[in-house]
Amino acid sequence: MKLSAKIFLAIIMIGLLPALMIAVALYIPNSLHTNSDFLAIYDADLRLLQHIKPYDYQNQVQRMAEQIGTLPQNVYVPQFPYPPWFALSTFYLGLLPIRSAAMLWFEINLLMLFLTVWFLSSDWHPRLRLFSFLAPFFFIPIIGTLGVGQYDFPVLLGCAILIHAIRRQRPALASIGAALLVFKPHIGLLVIFAVLTYFFFRRDVFSRRALAWIFGSVAFLCLIGLIADPLWLIDYPRSFLTYQTGADIASCAACDSLPAWLAIHIIPDPTLSQMTWVGAILFIVLILSFGSLRSRLLTSADDLLSVSILVVLLAIPHLYNYDFILLLIPFAILSEKSRSWPERAFLIVLYLFPFFAIVLVGRTAGDPTLLWVTLALTWLHFLHARKLPELDFSTRTA
Repeated sequence: MKLSAKIFLAIIMIGLLPALMIAVALYIPNSLHTNSDFLAIYDADLRLLQHIKPYDYQNQVQRMAEQIGTLPQNVYVPQFPYPPWFALSTFYLGLLPIRSAAMLWFEINLLMLFLTVWFLSSDWHPRLRLFSFLAPFFFIPIIGTLGVGQYDFPVLLGCAILIHAIRRQRPALASIGAALLVFKPHIGLLVIFAVLTYFFFRRDVFSRRALAWIFGSVAFLCLIGLIADPLWLIDYPRSFLTYQTGADIASCAACDSLPAWLAIHIIPDPTLSQMTWVGAILFIVLILSFGSLRSRLLTSADDLLSVSILVVLLAIPHLYNYDFILLLIPFAILSEKSRSWPERAFLIVLYLFPFFAIVLVGRTAGDPTLLWVTLALTWLHFLHARKLPELDFSTRTA
């Protein structure tokens, strides 16, 4: 197919796909949860269209009370704990009825999932690549995240784009991946720091260009954030800290993280702050463990990015089971690097283990399997990292 024909076909698809997705959202009945995690982004979009800032919580409550004809104390409005560009990128959801908006958000998440697989499997055999598009639906956090409308898919897609961009030496594409990571900063920032460290120590032409593009994309997001809230640099951190003091958040009662699990078993009625201290200790242990292999990890962006994801999933206390969709990245990287059938079989068992555990014994007893899987993947990555060649700092391009 000629290049012009490919471009024309791409334009047609880009035009038709949004129209098809909107039609499905408007006219296909659905039973998606609308009073769950999705409600936070939907309400933020509604208020944004009413020219109410995402972090002006009191004004949001007042407006909702006026609309339904009740007192403000009788109104529940979920706080929006994400950066302003997240609300700006989804403002159109507020133009739709909530059930239609939930379906459109479901479709967008599904599209981001398929794009993630497409980027990760770009070098795979065609038949294996086709199967890889079905594999995510056997990983239980994916199903849960799609169901409740959570917000991890931009981070997942950003990681996949970064891996693909570094392999193909495309700095502009790398900047898109990095920008997506800051849609959920408490998960994505450590991954960005790892990628920036990789580029800094490589210091070749591509790395310098990628750094410029990444800083430019983040600066662009900071600028457009002013559209939603001219004082977002003050209001967003303040709102996030207020959000952390909520009863459910401060107790971290539903957290599925390793710091939360350890704190519960060593501290009576632990709080989020105590879990954070446990997480800080875990973070130091993990950094020291992989720090001894830093000269090897800096030769492989895939491994460095994957390890940074595993550190996030093991050290951050405020995580839920849907955050573990990021494990798709380490699974994909290790699947490519595995050369023996026993190791591949072990990866398959690890991949399917949470699905069958949660289906058979329920979430309460099954969620800890995600932690066991994360620990096993971390151990495998440590073994693989020891086999990587060391970065020769004397040969870096100045």
